[in-house]
Amino acid sequence: MRRLTTLVLLAMTLTGPTLAQEAGLPLPAEPAAHSLERADLESWLDGIVPYALQAGDMAGAVVTVVADGEVLATKGYGDADAATGRPVDPERTLFRAGSVSKLMTWTAVMQLVESGTLDLDTDINTYLDFTIPLFKGQPITLRNIMTHTAGFEEQLKHVIAFDPQDAVPFEELVRDFIPARIFAPGTTPAYSNYATALAGYIVQRVTGQSFGEYVDENIFTPLGMESTTFSQELTEAQLANLSNGYATATGEPTPFELVAASPAGALTVTAPDMARFMLAHLNEGRLGDAQILQPSTARLMHQRALATISALNGMALGFYESAINGHRVISHGGDTVTFHSDLNLFIDEGVGIFVSINSTGENAAAYDLRALLFSGFADRYFPGEETPVLTDIEQGNASRLVGQWTASRRAATSFVSLAELLEPTTITVTEDGALQGTNLPILGAPVRKWIEVEPFVWQSSNSDERLAATIDETGAARFSLDSVAPIMVYDPVPWHRSASWLMPALLASLGVLALTAAQWPAAALIRRRYGARLALPATARLAYHGLRASALVVVVAFVGWLMLLTAMFNDLSLLSTRTDTLLMTLQVMTVAGTLTLGASAAANLVHAIGDRRGVWSTIVAIFLVLATIAVVWVAFVFNLLKFGTSY
Repeated sequence: MRRLTTLVLLAMTLTGPTLAQEAGLPLPAEPAAHSLERADLESWLDGIVPYALQAGDMAGAVVTVVADGEVLATKGYGDADAATGRPVDPERTLFRAGSVSKLMTWTAVMQLVESGTLDLDTDINTYLDFTIPLFKGQPITLRNIMTHTAGFEEQLKHVIAFDPQDAVPFEELVRDFIPARIFAPGTTPAYSNYATALAGYIVQRVTGQSFGEYVDENIFTPLGMESTTFSQELTEAQLANLSNGYATATGEPTPFELVAASPAGALTVTAPDMARFMLAHLNEGRLGDAQILQPSTARLMHQRALATISALNGMALGFYESAINGHRVISHGGDTVTFHSDLNLFIDEGVGIFVSINSTGENAAAYDLRALLFSGFADRYFPGEETPVLTDIEQGNASRLVGQWTASRRAATSFVSLAELLEPTTITVTEDGALQGTNLPILGAPVRKWIEVEPFVWQSSNSDERLAATIDETGAARFSLDSVAPIMVYDPVPWHRSASWLMPALLASLGVLALTAAQWPAAALIRRRYGARLALPATARLAYHGLRASALVVVVAFVGWLMLLTAMFNDLSLLSTRTDTLLMTLQVMTVAGTLTLGASAAANLVHAIGDRRGVWSTIVAIFLVLATIAVVWVAFVFNLLKFGTSY
């Protein structure tokens, strides 16, 4: 079963570019820096990408690199249609860009800030025709949204659909599926597709144009991005040039992915068009005669706007930082179910690289390839100083991070929060005092060893990835990794939600209840075989049957929750109204089952003691009460007792 963070990665999110050296596809060592010239670049790409596509069972990819105000190279590899052998045309093939779409939305917002139509620090309710509730009296601003600190929990329903009947217009999404706010604005990075869609809705509201029309008129047309669109109803010509998306190249193509939060992830684009967009941002908003942003606005957008943990990468306004080899890089990645893209701007060097892959590949090889292209490109053309030998400062601070942690980007108020219990993020300490983490969003092995190189800053022993923590008077306040710090941090899990005791308690309790439910028909058959009757008073008999029936209902309900989450994590199209009936059924079963179980278990214990059934019967009754308390507690804490189909 994939964890929630993995689901989110598949749902138009980013994989931090600095994960590159965690990946599994090896790059040859670079003996020295190379000059960034077309011939050398194309030779390097030709030596990597075709091999990686074949090794990872990926169909095709496109790469474009810009430098010094011009397109240096645009290369296509593999197939856009594996069945027919239609190759990727580097000039014409359309790819889905996932969350790279957000950069267009942020550029549109900054254009309107520049014109005075929008203000970065005004309550966004000023621009809306519905109300986003305040958080303890505090409103959300566009600056909060652009730095992913609006404080929304993760909104998952309708993230991607394959059937047009399941698709929800983004205007309906932002109005009718407002996520809960779980953090004060401006305090905690928690990446949000919903918030980006909300920004697109604001663009639409204040301009009187549809979002797609505004972006076409004010970004795509001026920059000559003639093939690019946010529309998800493609023309015949566009469909003819569209690449299929694949789980693996040897499998069947997936249907066209319909993104409800369209300003956050619906972009369809060619590599040459993305090159034009990169060139404009690298040249402070100008491309040829077109000026989509004034230089001061572009600089404001590109500079660091927030760093929750100062030792790690931070957020600009919309872009996130991906520093590598001592060079400042601003970036954005994007993933749909099958397309995986990455845009990186070496902002001080005037260089940009964009890659898009049309397949996830075997063992999610697309993430490896995307990350390796970024790190390999940087190592080849923008190497830093020789990596120093890791030196443990031996302060022993790793012990202060020991425990379970929860990501700020999470579904906190719905049943999806159960995923945190199933696969928690855990920090431990090795015998030699190094920090060790499991279930962190990094490529490669699930467990990494980290060495403290500065106070509360740890370096991975086999990559450039860093982990750092902020500390308050109570101990470790929060931590993050370089690759995700701009958009996500980790906070300690409170004791009452900790999987370290809740998971064993839940499993043991479900086992007790399952045995109780199984004993019900078994005992009835034995009584029937020997012609015996259930010799209990009426009220005790009611408790007996009620306890066993409700135990069965509760066990079935919990199995149902597990199966539902597993199915959703493996098929994002199930995050829709298609599962509403099942969801409501599980909610009814859980509420009715736990209420009946609680009453029956308590009554059964009273009768066991009052009727003097013996020590063994009393012990069993006590264990049933404890099992009931455990399952009710889990159901309550992880929102299984809530009614509703919004999540």
